[in-house]
Amino acid sequence: MPDESCRKCGGLLLDYSLCGKCKAPTRFICRICGMITTERYHISICFKIIEHDEKIIKFPLIRKWEISH
Repeated sequence: MPDESCRKCGGLLLDYSLCGKCKAPTRFICRICGMITTERYHISICFKIIEHDEKIIKFPLIRKWEISH
C-alpha cells in the first residue's frame, strides 16, 4: 500500500483528516517527522470535480426520486 510509510523518513503514516461524507482518510501525518501528505480525493465515491484547473468540488446531485424513497 502506498500510504503505509512516509516518503521523507519511512515512518508510519497515521490518519490526519477524513472525508466529511464517508469518513475515509484523505490526508496522513508521519508519526516520526510530522510531514503531512497532500489531500487525496476519492472522486468516484463522494465528490465530483467540475474543472480541474479551478479545483471546484461539488457533492453529487441527488435526483428528486432518490429523496422520496
